[in-house]
Amino acid sequence: MNAIRLSPVIPATTLMGLVLSACATGEQPVRMGTASGDYVSPALATVTVGQKLNEGVSTLLACLVMAAIVGAVIWGLARYGKKELKLRLPVAVGVVVFVVLIAVAVSSAAYVSIDAGRVGVLVSQGRAVQTLEPGFHLITPYWQQVVMYSTRDWTFITMSNPIEQGSEDYRTYPLSIITEDGVSASVKFSMQGRLNPSMALYVYEHYGTLENAIVQLIKSPSLGIVRTRIQGFSAIDLVSNIDAVSEDVESQLRPIVEGGGITMVFFSFRKPDLGEWEDELNNARVAEQQAVVAEQQVAIAEADARRAAAEAEGNRQVTEINAKAQAAATLAQRRADADADLYAAQQDAEAARIAAGADAYAILARAKAEAEANALVADSLTPDLILYTLWGNWNGQLPVWMTGQAEPVISVPGPTP
Repeated sequence: MNAIRLSPVIPATTLMGLVLSACATGEQPVRMGTASGDYVSPALATVTVGQKLNEGVSTLLACLVMAAIVGAVIWGLARYGKKELKLRLPVAVGVVVFVVLIAVAVSSAAYVSIDAGRVGVLVSQGRAVQTLEPGFHLITPYWQQVVMYSTRDWTFITMSNPIEQGSEDYRTYPLSIITEDGVSASVKFSMQGRLNPSMALYVYEHYGTLENAIVQLIKSPSLGIVRTRIQGFSAIDLVSNIDAVSEDVESQLRPIVEGGGITMVFFSFRKPDLGEWEDELNNARVAEQQAVVAEQQVAIAEADARRAAAEAEGNRQVTEINAKAQAAATLAQRRADADADLYAAQQDAEAARIAAGADAYAILARAKAEAEANALVADSLTPDLILYTLWGNWNGQLPVWMTGQAEPVISVPGPTP
């Protein structure tokens, strides 16, 4: 009997759970435009938050049905209990349940919280209205939705097995080409980018999802640009000039990517895969490298020879300069010695001249003194003094003056009268 009485409650509870689940607001991943065989990380998934208008109508009807079921359950329980129950009570309970369910559904769909690293686009019945920054935002329930995009950095890479290998966010197959010399090559490149938050509205209006924007802005244009850029390359030229090709492709691809709302952080090529011809290319490159090394060795030998010749010439010039410097120094020393000897001779001559002058002056002075003395003596000699001097010292002998007659002649002064 108890099981029979509780039987209406079971479907009612189940239906209520379904209604509440339908009323709850959640993130609905949207994947559009991704090519078959590509791998797209969940981090790049574009999600939509908020219920659509048709879902609001469905929720309204579900809440109405739920309220009617609750009223019917109450009415049925009263009848099973053989109790008299007026219709107003089940109706009132049903109305209350309906209002509560509508309030819960509306309140849960009236706000959205955007985490850091995301940006939202407010969509009002399919029309993009504005960009929403991270944070809490109120929206019109069942009339507006928020499409959220990741603004964090992601990687795009081409590789041979994108589904099973790698850890990059977006992986796709590489570009296959035939070089000018008939070699099958697989060209691989990688890129890092991020959504420009200020252009999220543009991305939604033109591409819908971030994955679709990557396909249309990076994957498709890059394959065409790369194919056009490397036309006419041989296998060796392709490997040798891959860096120049990378810079050229990046310069052409960047305006397309950034004009569509994606910021290009970097772009680079990896070494092309030449398959079976790789060994031949390696051998050719080894031979080319050996030839380059040989040329470098010849150039080094020539440089060494030139350096040795330059050193020898430098040594000769240094020796010559040293000899000239030594000769100049010797000549200067000799000139200095000659000047010193000349100066010494001049000093000796000057000293001799001074000495001779002094001697002459002394002789002149002595002669002058003697002359003056003689003059004084002469002045002092009188005839009487002379006679006195002569006869004052006479020894009594007369001088003998021999004449022809052999007779002494003498004149003896007599007394002065």
